Amino acid sequence: MSRSRFRRRDSGFHDVAGWLYADVFLALMIVGVGSSVVVRQMVPSVSASPPPSPSLQTQLSCQEFAVPISAQIADGSDELLQNHVTERINREMIGRGIEIYEASPAFVIVLGGFELYEAAGDGDANARQLTSRLRQIVPSLTSVEMRTGGARSVLVEGQRTTVGNNGDYLLVVYLMYAQAEQLCR
Repeated sequence: MSRSRFRRRDSGFHDVAGWLYADVFLALMIVGVGSSVVVRQMVPSVSASPPPSPSLQTQLSCQEFAVPISAQIADGSDELLQNHVTERINREMIGRGIEIYEASPAFVIVLGGFELYEAAGDGDANARQLTSRLRQIVPSLTSVEMRTGGARSVLVEGQRTTVGNNGDYLLVVYLMYAQAEQLCR
């Protein structure tokens, strides 16, 4: 008589997907909390100086955008990687009508691609290495909150975006920008 045995199925993919979902949820919570408006008011000095400039509102944009980094760029020189990332971020800000001097990245999710025979953890390990390199060579990312993950594709602004294979990366960037109070009314 044969007995059926119940085997615990290896759910490595599902565990990783769950953690990736949790990380994305955490990122969106940070974005939600960060989207509250902070008003900075200039304090007039005692001396007879001109009136203070208008108040500035600093706000985290809830519209993320993707910066793909191919393996060729990632394996290239620091200057090539720095120029690629800086140019893509600046182009996105200009496309949104935000002056470059009024905005900067505030939160970045660095996703590393991986091969079909690898696990998402391999992509995450690669993303962590790229994160430390980005902090060193891209001035606008030195003090930015960054999280890592491994993925083959991800939704960015409602569209499926490919991360790629081992050595390919995708940055999901959220901007912090300031506008004069009178422009926001």
